[in-house]
Amino acid sequence: MQTIENEVIVNEIRRLAFKLKRSDYTMIYKFMPKARWIINHMKVYRIFLLGGLKIRKKPKKKRKLEGENSLLISEKPNKV
Repeated sequence: MQTIENEVIVNEIRRLAFKLKRSDYTMIYKFMPKARWIINHMKVYRIFLLGGLKIRKKPKKKRKLEGENSLLISEKPNKV
C-alpha cells in the first residue's frame, strides 16, 4: 500500500513540475494541498531530486551599450 501511494505522489509531483515549468520544489510543495495531498516538504525535495527534476533557469539577456561615448566624462573634478 505504501509503495502504491508513493508512486501516485511521485506522478503528481512530476505532473505539477511539468505544468509549472519555472517552479522549484517549494512551489510544488505549496501546490500539493490544492491537489488534495498533504505531504512533508522534505519528501517533496527528495522526490524532486530523485526524479531528476530541476529548475529550468532562464538565460539572462545581454545588455547592449549605446555606444563608446555612453559614459559621461567630467569637465572638472567632482563634476559630471
